Amino acid sequence: TLTALDVSRNGRFQRGTGAVKCIADGLGSNSTLQKIDLSGCISGDGDISKLAETLGSRNTALQNLSLRGNDITSAGVLVLTEMMEQNRHITDLNLSLNHSIGNEGASLLARSLINNALPNLTRLSLYSCGIGDDGFIALVSALEQNTSLLQLDLCYHEELSERSFLALAKSLPEIKVLQEVHLSLSTVLASATPFLLPGLPKNTSLI
Repeated sequence: TLTALDVSRNGRFQRGTGAVKCIADGLGSNSTLQKIDLSGCISGDGDISKLAETLGSRNTALQNLSLRGNDITSAGVLVLTEMMEQNRHITDLNLSLNHSIGNEGASLLARSLINNALPNLTRLSLYSCGIGDDGFIALVSALEQNTSLLQLDLCYHEELSERSFLALAKSLPEIKVLQEVHLSLSTVLASATPFLLPGLPKNTSLI
């Protein structure tokens, strides 16, 4: 009957040779767990591959997957998106504080979003993931075609320039599904606000 499991911040898992594989095997044979928090437990892309291999090949009930602060890079994002395209149950993916995801990882996620290859994903958290202008623009452009995502967290990407927010302003009238987008206040965002405001009345989804 267990539906949620939080084992976050167990750094010793990263030093155990079989810890992640044991968790992955358990998830693969479990039919009730809907939410698991593995934040700060996984040692980079290698462990992500072990987890994704199991989740992609089994029909699990998992819906909410939190992987905050696990040193995931764009290579790990590629493995995750491929897994999620096979196992489409996941609705909430938290990749925050993986600072090396960067533009390449954001672009991989954008590719899946624009193709609607993750049709049940409604919430995506990319708080402080080292995303710059190119990754940000790829994501907001993908939202013009995406038909599932309701919430997107893009806070704490201080390297963004005004170019990113101008792209968001351009996309706002075409975004039809997204209800929330979270952005950090910055001098760049403040200077771009006059460009964002005209697009808001043309958007029919943001609440």
